[in-house]
Amino acid sequence: METSGVHRRCPALLAALCLGLGIVCSEFLAPPTWLWLTSAGIFWVVVLLLYLWGTAARIASWMLCISLFGLGGIRHHQDTRLLPANDIRQAHVYGSKGELTASLDHDPETLADGRRRVRVRAEILCADDGDCRELSGDVLLTVRPEVTQFTATAGDRLRILCRILKPQPARNPGEFDYRRFLAQRHDLHATASIYRNSDILEMSPGSDTPWQQHVIRPIRASLRSSFTAHLDGAPAALLVGMLL
Repeated sequence: METSGVHRRCPALLAALCLGLGIVCSEFLAPPTWLWLTSAGIFWVVVLLLYLWGTAARIASWMLCISLFGLGGIRHHQDTRLLPANDIRQAHVYGSKGELTASLDHDPETLADGRRRVRVRAEILCADDGDCRELSGDVLLTVRPEVTQFTATAGDRLRILCRILKPQPARNPGEFDYRRFLAQRHDLHATASIYRNSDILEMSPGSDTPWQQHVIRPIRASLRSSFTAHLDGAPAALLVGMLL
């Protein structure tokens, strides 16, 4: 059967269009997860059967387009609806300043310019307007060189004054996209900084197990001191970041 020029020449365009329509449908209609999965699975089975029978090529093409439509909706649903309600990406906290309670995932990394950087797991944000809410998700915390009282290490909990920000995107074509880099490489979608000692409201040790307290922490401290004693600047920070 003769097919149109659009079908012959633009399969990628049709596939992208179907995926895009699925994303739009998920954004504005928000069907439940079970409906997306069920419909996509049924259509894929029908397409496979029609392909094996070798008949109704045009019907199989349309069924494949509908399947791509369902996959677009599932992909959008995965990135939005399946996140926890208090996930930092959809909790509307970007730009909010207040008291952040969090715990450190690992020891801080010292950069060449004296700043320290560490990944923290957000727990609670109490904004300046008095609105306190639980958060889930990680924040990339930067500690300025002027902050001398920041002594937290992996597992410790802290309460600080900061502003939750979205990482900066590329401002010009071809420029490095810091937001995309953090999201794709490190699954980080928020940043924060502390600039003075007064921004640190509380630091407390985490609830380590005896194994962590008497074995893991001493070994990490010994390795860190050895690296910093024999290496300077970026090489030491790289080794500490990779191994510890």
